[in-house]
Amino acid sequence: MCRRCAPPDVGRSAGLVRHTSHARRTTTRQASRTHTTGKTYMKSDRSHGRMRHLDLRKPQLDGVRTDHEVKMKGKGVGLVLKSSVVILGAAVVEGRLQAKTVGTDQSVVVSGTGHPVDLWELSSGSSLTLSEGARAEYVNMYRARLFMEDAILTSSNGAGVSAQLRSEVDLLRSAVHDSVGVGLLLTGNLDSTPEGRSTARIVESRVDGAIAGVAVSDHGRVTALRSTIAATGDEGVGLLLTSGDVLLDDGTTVKGSEAGAAMGYDHRLAAGATRLVVANKSSVTAVTGPAIVVTGHGGDVHAAEIFVRDGATVRSGGGVALGARNGARVTFGIDRAEVIGDVLVSSDSSARVRVGRGGVLRGSAQGPVNVSLGRAGHWFVRGDSQISELVFEGGGLELDCGVGAARSLRVNGNVTGTAGAVGLNVHMNAESPSSTWSDSLVVRGDVDVSRPIDLVVNVTGTPFNTDANADGRASASEGVSLVQVGGKSSADAFRLRDQFVALGAFQYQLKAFAGAEVEQAGSESDTSPPAWDYRLVSRVVCESECEGPPSGSGGGPGGDSGRPAVAPEIASYVSVPAMVFAYSDGSVTSLHERLGEIRDHAFEGDVGGEMFARFTGKRQRYSSDRSFKGYGYDFDHAVEAWQFGGSLVGLDGDNGSLRAGWAFDHGRSTVVPHAVDGDSVTRLKSNGTSAWVTWRSGDGFWLDWVVSRQRMHGQTDTAAGGPGIGRLRATSTGISMGAGLPIHIGGQWHVEPHITMSTQGVRIDPIHQGNGTLVRFGGGRYRTGALGVAISRQDDRFSPFARIDVRSTSGNGILLAGTEGLAASRFDGGRNGSEALVAGGLTAQLTSRVQAFGETGYRHYLGRGGFQGWSGNVGMRVTF
Repeated sequence: MCRRCAPPDVGRSAGLVRHTSHARRTTTRQASRTHTTGKTYMKSDRSHGRMRHLDLRKPQLDGVRTDHEVKMKGKGVGLVLKSSVVILGAAVVEGRLQAKTVGTDQSVVVSGTGHPVDLWELSSGSSLTLSEGARAEYVNMYRARLFMEDAILTSSNGAGVSAQLRSEVDLLRSAVHDSVGVGLLLTGNLDSTPEGRSTARIVESRVDGAIAGVAVSDHGRVTALRSTIAATGDEGVGLLLTSGDVLLDDGTTVKGSEAGAAMGYDHRLAAGATRLVVANKSSVTAVTGPAIVVTGHGGDVHAAEIFVRDGATVRSGGGVALGARNGARVTFGIDRAEVIGDVLVSSDSSARVRVGRGGVLRGSAQGPVNVSLGRAGHWFVRGDSQISELVFEGGGLELDCGVGAARSLRVNGNVTGTAGAVGLNVHMNAESPSSTWSDSLVVRGDVDVSRPIDLVVNVTGTPFNTDANADGRASASEGVSLVQVGGKSSADAFRLRDQFVALGAFQYQLKAFAGAEVEQAGSESDTSPPAWDYRLVSRVVCESECEGPPSGSGGGPGGDSGRPAVAPEIASYVSVPAMVFAYSDGSVTSLHERLGEIRDHAFEGDVGGEMFARFTGKRQRYSSDRSFKGYGYDFDHAVEAWQFGGSLVGLDGDNGSLRAGWAFDHGRSTVVPHAVDGDSVTRLKSNGTSAWVTWRSGDGFWLDWVVSRQRMHGQTDTAAGGPGIGRLRATSTGISMGAGLPIHIGGQWHVEPHITMSTQGVRIDPIHQGNGTLVRFGGGRYRTGALGVAISRQDDRFSPFARIDVRSTSGNGILLAGTEGLAASRFDGGRNGSEALVAGGLTAQLTSRVQAFGETGYRHYLGRGGFQGWSGNVGMRVTF
């Protein structure tokens, strides 16, 4: 089983220590403050006015370790989430010796690189513009405005830019860096009202600091476009927000070591205060800690809102995308974006995660998490997960934690909504059925959905028949449990998306059990047996209908004619060898019939030759001699083919004549099996070549030899699996000999007994299906013998004929279907057996060199099985 991920300990947020009043500024003030949850010491030298030491002390949490190690599944390392990451106790030196002050309502512009690198104090209503390479060390502002364009600010004072109470910061193609603290700090007034917010607009710029790139409180507002916000320290946070809203857009990146973004709690906030982060086409990443971490307070009424949209990404090297604790309430929306990492929420917090259209969440979830899956939203559940509610709104989830381990998603509350899909993995073990494992969805509450939830099941391993007691019926103790529901549900609340799943050759279906059946079967639940258990079991099919329990079970009329169902394409594959043989045999037989007309041509010495073309069609049905339980399949067979040929050699002598030539055929063949397992069809196209020799003695006795080879390719389609579920390539090579003696019986009538013998080898390449099924073919050697008699009337213009043949064919195809490298199941195809053929036709001599011909016939098997149906051909021959 995949290791569960426990929620991290994330410390309380304490807000930001800031200036309390612009009027209290002094150039030599001792900057030492006591924080509400911890202490921050900032010591300055009175003689030089520079900060010498910054110590961010970790606050102590009641009964909770400050450093909490969380094991990240699959990585083999621990991730330490330190509460100091989300609590920035920061102080900004309010005054500096030698700092330049911009008076009330004054404006200063510094342009170019030839100016000193100054510290700046901006008074109420004032503004400072730095442009064209201008540099500064520090800017502290109160109700003021700072505009930087192509400028650089490098600080070691704890905050590169400190913007207080309705201050405005505009950065364009600029850089702000603080080596010990925060790059940009936005604060407001003491009562923390929205009217006192400070704002910042960051465009094509970089803002970074050792502790945080940007820190926002008191309803501050930040908009960043095509910019970078980063923490450079080992325990830094890219973005720190205690109240306010941040918009990251158009390729902005936020990056920190222990958190990409941290949203803390400020006790001074009034009801209705917001903590909002929106990332459009941007990224939030962390090196080791969570990408986003939210800390609340007991009874917190301020929800943190995070929206990731339009190609944005959230990820962490430590494997946690979102962490929340200490009473935090989080709304996390993902639309047309990707979030990689786990969602970990402590028991005293809550999170509403909505994966909307085109959104992707890759990770597990633990804690009071309500997950909604909107249309086209997808959750790849990596590892065991336990959430509070699950809502389907057209989206889906897939348990995905690696090969060789079962995963579970436990929903402590209800599953509700409309349509949705759940992807599960099942591994079967035919040698040890008890070792079979499956992912599972366990619902402790109710399932109330307006449409059935589709289960998309991926089955691997070696298949076996789950009908352990061989009674032809599924019971609640057999198969593999996929979904368990502890509350109310219905038999059709879940369904297999494709009606069945297949492993190797065999089919499995979903069966719902309820009430006492579940109690008898036992349960995988860690509490009491569930009210509903949805299990994957072998599908059983019967020739007509499976009614009632098997005879002898004491439950009604016998229904013991059932057998395990196979994948629908298996019926086509079993039929393919006979299909290939029938096409090739028809081509050779048709050519023998043509040679009779060629022999009858009155050659006189050495002649030029002849050419012919003909079209052949066939509609027939095959009836298998194998039983239903032996997987015997009847099928409909259709053939359309063109055949072209001619003589290359034509020699005439006193004691006989010899002809030799060639033929080429091109056609297609279709098989539609009659299978209760499911609908399928196989279509093959063929190209073939033949060489023939015919000899006729002076008394009319003749001998024919034909060597042929056909190459075929095509595919098998099924109603469930769609087109091209299997790609086929086949080769048929054969040799045939025929002999006959025409006997004149008076007038223009002749009777001709004849015999034909042939052998044909059919080779079909293995089929590797996309679902892992491997199909191999064996056998494929067919031998045919035929005896017949024909009667014809020889006329200069019209020559009608009729014939009757009796044929017998031995040989059949063998099919081995399984999975790659594992045991396969064997299926034997039916035999062609014996058949009788009655045919009639006409040859018409249109001119001295042009001849037309046509024939139609009907065949029917003799005995248990074989072909029956109509065939015919029409063509034309030209001599030269």
